[in-house]
Amino acid sequence: MRKVLILAPLLATALTACGELKMPGVYRIDVQQGNVVTKDQLARLEPGMEQRKVRFIMGTPMLVDVFNQQRWDYVYEFRPGSGDIERRRVSLYFEGERLARVDGELLDDDNGEDEPRERVVTVPDMPRDGGFLGSLNPFSDDGAPVPEGDGSNTAEEVPAPEPEATPSAA
Repeated sequence: MRKVLILAPLLATALTACGELKMPGVYRIDVQQGNVVTKDQLARLEPGMEQRKVRFIMGTPMLVDVFNQQRWDYVYEFRPGSGDIERRRVSLYFEGERLARVDGELLDDDNGEDEPRERVVTVPDMPRDGGFLGSLNPFSDDGAPVPEGDGSNTAEEVPAPEPEATPSAA
């Protein structure tokens, strides 16, 4: 019985090392691995196309089987910080130096993922804030009190003094 009481916490501690602990509130980055294959790339492939042209369109394959040089595999995996892992695989088969067929997940679903997205962000001009250290600067005009009046910082017009009459020498 005593051995069980000692062994149980040790076994529980050892088993926690086997699992993945996802702490709430901890940011996890998105990880992309492999070749991103788009609908546009697959649409440009034609049967009978040379290997060098296929490599130009698709990029270097992730996997080339050592025993079967006629098969190129493009593997893609996306692990978001939170959510499900997305995996795609496209295999290209060649006969000689020419493309024979394309197999795998051919992106039939039209979820708009592969469409190029353009976003224009306009950032408004903001006044510069000197922060705490800037407010301690006695030579800065930023912390000067606003004069009383209508609240504007424009200078008031003061009428020019009239010229004094000088006695003429006669």
